[in-house]
Amino acid sequence: MKKIALVLAVLLVFCALVSCNKDVEEPTTTETTQAQPKNVTIHIKKDLVDEVPFLTSISEFEGIKVTSDDTFHILTMSQGTYVTFLKSKAQEVYDMFDEIIAAGSFVEDITYNENFRTIKVIVDREGFDAIGESTQRLQLMTIGAYAMSYQMFLEEGQKTSVIAVYSDTEEEAMLMNLPVEM
Repeated sequence: MKKIALVLAVLLVFCALVSCNKDVEEPTTTETTQAQPKNVTIHIKKDLVDEVPFLTSISEFEGIKVTSDDTFHILTMSQGTYVTFLKSKAQEVYDMFDEIIAAGSFVEDITYNENFRTIKVIVDREGFDAIGESTQRLQLMTIGAYAMSYQMFLEEGQKTSVIAVYSDTEEEAMLMNLPVEM
């Protein structure tokens, strides 16, 4: 669990620092006015992701071309590949949330809205209160980091609210707005 927390903390810092955007290239036409499909281009700051292993896995995803300039890694793909890629990244987040719940700690459930902008973490009061505020914040930041690892590929950028709610009263235990509080 400590290894996962450390990896997640590194991922969180990475996600907070990544600057990215998505541009949709306008279709070009040939002399026969046949339109080309739109491509999606994502820019990820180069100096922040060179050491992150999942960038390598991105480049291995079929249909994604990865190039670099002095500042950015540039991912280019068709709109269809982009949709498939986002589904794959979202599934990684779902799986990690399931692992956190299955670990049997104080997290009883995790719910979220589209693109993980708001994440509600249902917690056991006794277990959550027992770990202390710094560990509580680390746990919520870890959950937020997973969401932000998905969001880095969205045009809207990275921003999520992680809300811990006691399971017995539905009272808010803690709120973290990421990346603002980092």
